Amino acid sequence: MQTYETSEGFSGDKDVDAVIVTTSPNTHVKLCIQMMEAGKHVVFEKPLVLTREETNTLLEMAEKQHLHLSCHQNRRWNTDFLAIKQAVAEGLIGNLFYLETFVGGFGHPCGYWHSHAAVCGGTSYDWGAHYLDWVVSLIPDPVKTVVGTRHKRVWHDVAHADQSALSLSSEFGGSFVDR
Repeated sequence: MQTYETSEGFSGDKDVDAVIVTTSPNTHVKLCIQMMEAGKHVVFEKPLVLTREETNTLLEMAEKQHLHLSCHQNRRWNTDFLAIKQAVAEGLIGNLFYLETFVGGFGHPCGYWHSHAAVCGGTSYDWGAHYLDWVVSLIPDPVKTVVGTRHKRVWHDVAHADQSALSLSSEFGGSFVDR
């Protein structure tokens, strides 16, 4: 097995066709561009990037280089989500029009990149990305409105809000709340 001390050394390896990037989100653009310029397909841990402009840059590069670029959502394989998805598909719970999820607790938020918005994009990009992905998979109606709220009252040593909520409504009245 070959190991590399730098991404430059790794990107130059002609025997590597595809790369999985699991670094903090604020490093994704640089690494992705570097790997695609070297002709490698790229799969990233969520979130793909932190801004729409960065997303457009990566999509343009993937198209230009004729390479695969995708964002892996590991929570798509959680047993609870798969059970709900199966129940919806089999009509066991009727027409899904409201879904509420929660992640968190009262303890101090975890350290490093999960708690610093400049590194991960904030709570909606971090844990929220999993639940937003679930919603788009479970409720087929197109999203019409998004309302977000957040506050910071307790944990002033981290950049994330102490609590944030996203509410998505569909054209047909369905909604999703992530607290």
